[in-house]
Amino acid sequence: MRLTATSVAPTLRASAPVVAVIAGLLALSLGGCGSSSPVGAPQSAAPSPMFAGGSGNATAPASAPSVTVTVTTTVTATTPAESPLRPPAPVSPTVAQSPLTPATGQAPTPQQVLQAVQRTGVPLVVEDGWDQEWDLPSRQSDWFPIGVMLHHTAANQPGIAPSRQFLLDYQSTMVLTDYDGLAGGGRGCNVLIGRDGTVYLMRATRGPHAGIGGPMMLGADELPSDNANGRLFGIEIESAGTSAEVVPGSDFVDGFGEAQVESTAKVSAALLALVGRGPENLTDHKAWAGVKQGKPDLVGDSLETFRARTQAVMG
Repeated sequence: MRLTATSVAPTLRASAPVVAVIAGLLALSLGGCGSSSPVGAPQSAAPSPMFAGGSGNATAPASAPSVTVTVTTTVTATTPAESPLRPPAPVSPTVAQSPLTPATGQAPTPQQVLQAVQRTGVPLVVEDGWDQEWDLPSRQSDWFPIGVMLHHTAANQPGIAPSRQFLLDYQSTMVLTDYDGLAGGGRGCNVLIGRDGTVYLMRATRGPHAGIGGPMMLGADELPSDNANGRLFGIEIESAGTSAEVVPGSDFVDGFGEAQVESTAKVSAALLALVGRGPENLTDHKAWAGVKQGKPDLVGDSLETFRARTQAVMG
């Protein structure tokens, strides 16, 4: 918006010295608001003949002609145009809002895995070293889980978690020739589910639980040959593994306990949700490695029981 105010001074007739005085006063009165020169003053002007000698002692003529001075004052005020409204900056999605996939190069951190399991409310034991890298250095960067694989421990010993120490101390000797031609990898699973439903978080990083197998489709995802370790969390369920029966209590060796099935479903659901997947991305060792390794776990159609329970948890 432009505001213009114009004032016209009356016509004056005066001698040249008077005109100079008047002009000087006007210059002072119009040179405010930070301006270095009077508003409307010319950018350059020839020196007045009265100062042409340069000595500073020039004398005005005895009789100076009269002149007419007309002063027009124009004051312009400009207000800046209003800035257009800007939409708020978009909020970056959190990991929970953005599926974690090999394509996006995102994988859950150990802390995110721990928090996902904690939120289930299951009885939880967090093992020392749960957040460490136990795998070979060449494999540590290849950890983009998109699902969960279930195993049984095949332990015939009684007790809540007789396989616990074995899994903590586990060292793989299998050579994954199709993957990197190297043998090795420690701590044999991500999670162990005890017979009473207690959950043991062994490691939250990539582990050597799956061995060779595949390739196979899991939901809409393809598992590359011999690399389910880099794509699936491994859950070991404490059981001899030759019965699909679900029994109450924890005083059993074979089959699965009711609390154990419930904890397995809750942890599976939490890990699947963490990577933006559903129950269709829950599988077992048999489906992956039955042909290449002859693995029988889980027994029979037990996988369908765990998928149904996991679906019920996820809603």
